[in-house]
Amino acid sequence: RLLSVKGVTAVHNLHIWALTMNQAVLSAHVAIDDSVDAQTVLREMTQACFSSYNFHSVTIQMEQQADLKPGCLLCENPQK
Repeated sequence: RLLSVKGVTAVHNLHIWALTMNQAVLSAHVAIDDSVDAQTVLREMTQACFSSYNFHSVTIQMEQQADLKPGCLLCENPQK
């Protein structure tokens, strides 16, 4: 479902675990295309997780697709 949101190019570090028998938690890193608004994508993904899967808590870290490419300046020379 997360990959079907317009502008999402990749999902990684996806973790789902149970807090209790009735409360599941999700966290994920999501790469998006540079042409979409990150807040719009985040809102749609969060709403989908709550409505479709009834998660108790959802944490999504947004990343630009360009930052995931080999040779990315942020990967070669991380800022301190």
